Amino acid sequence: RECLTTLKDILDVFPKQNKNQSFTDPRLVFLATFLLPFEHLQYEDKTKVKYVAEYMMREGIKFKNTDVQAIITMTQNLDDMIRLLQRLPEASPAVRLQAGLIVRNVKELWVTLLIVATVNLTRRKTADTAVDWCKRSHDWYQTILHDLHLDECWKVKPLMNGQELIKELGLEKGPQVGLYNQQQLYWMLQYPEGTLQECKVYLKDFHKKQEFEQDQAAQHISKKMHL
Repeated sequence: RECLTTLKDILDVFPKQNKNQSFTDPRLVFLATFLLPFEHLQYEDKTKVKYVAEYMMREGIKFKNTDVQAIITMTQNLDDMIRLLQRLPEASPAVRLQAGLIVRNVKELWVTLLIVATVNLTRRKTADTAVDWCKRSHDWYQTILHDLHLDECWKVKPLMNGQELIKELGLEKGPQVGLYNQQQLYWMLQYPEGTLQECKVYLKDFHKKQEFEQDQAAQHISKKMHL
């Protein structure tokens, strides 16, 4: 009840639905807030560990699968959003990466998750009581939307696909392609105005560092075997 009361106060400072940008999901924000006390509770289902909130949604109140998946996604990313809220908003590359990864993970749910994280911090007994979390949350909303331009960043296509990465960096097919694609994503989030050529330079430097570290590790293992 306290969480839901806090939620109402927070919702008052956020803009209503706008067709040109992500907005708060009016159903899921209340559901996710209601489930906050159970956020870290898990249970074993055969060989898997699942969230109690998922069970409540799926088996208890029997909501549709899309809603269940939305709650799972927000639960998995809640702690990251809380950590973001605990720092002051700024438009640096490092912050854009931190915020961008969250937004990419939760997609159009990012505003809803931001509000739920604000409720969490407001209700925490250990939270910094000197911080106006409602204002901090709104500042982050404005920063993500207008300064970092991260809304719908999940729709941005990579500068190079897997085949192009293999050709450009001389990679072998397999898991390492995913590693370099991930690094490409990190770079693009930090430098949204960066060019394809600049991205290639960064990935080639990263590739050289990876090869050097692998060579060092191999030499270390070889020396230990020799001893």
